[in-house]
Amino acid sequence: MDDEIRLLQNNRSLKAPVDSQEAQRFANVLNNAKTSFLEYDEHKYECDIVEMRLGEFIVLKVHKPDQGLVNVPLRYDFCKLRVFTVQGKVYIFPTSIVQKKIPLMVIAFPEKEEPGFVRTGKRLFVRQSTPIILRKKENLLVPRDATAVGTITDLSEGGCSVISRMPLTKGDKIRIFLNVSHEKEARNVELFCIIRRAAPTPDGQVEYGLAWHEVSESVKADIKNFLTRHPSLGAGG
Repeated sequence: MDDEIRLLQNNRSLKAPVDSQEAQRFANVLNNAKTSFLEYDEHKYECDIVEMRLGEFIVLKVHKPDQGLVNVPLRYDFCKLRVFTVQGKVYIFPTSIVQKKIPLMVIAFPEKEEPGFVRTGKRLFVRQSTPIILRKKENLLVPRDATAVGTITDLSEGGCSVISRMPLTKGDKIRIFLNVSHEKEARNVELFCIIRRAAPTPDGQVEYGLAWHEVSESVKADIKNFLTRHPSLGAGG
């Protein structure tokens, strides 16, 4: 592994001019990463940050590489590194792939942070099963009502991620159900959502990024309370 990383690092063209204070701030974010994803187009890969050089490069180890990762060209400028920190924040950094020896990937150290994607609210990795309801009357281009089952895997005050085999597209409006109780007795709330992102998973499903759509203030308060009281995020903090 060490030899492979050294081989990947042996490239002077990786260095890019980055403000030293910004670079250190980005490095602090990366050092506090709980989960990271390398993303481009419709592809999304969970990965570990195994090494980095401030202002120059980051070495990633991809968990489940596939042919899409093999095919992506070097110097591809439409990649992003999405970082979920242990504090519950989410950061997205535009970057490019400069070298690869799969499962290892070297990306350029980010020069900037994508605006509008730092979420200061609490964010929780969950695993809740939910019905997914797609209604024709709420979607002009949907030919008929449809239902399926999905799994909520990521929750914040403004939305969540759901993994399912149900074929959906960006812009579709769906309804899901979230248990906002920490007690044995469930208390499910209905959430009207719009699909903002769709990315295939290695097992043939799709991970959908959902944003709340016309959710009442009382339900938003229920979600905020659920996140605030969750032990993994520091109950009451």
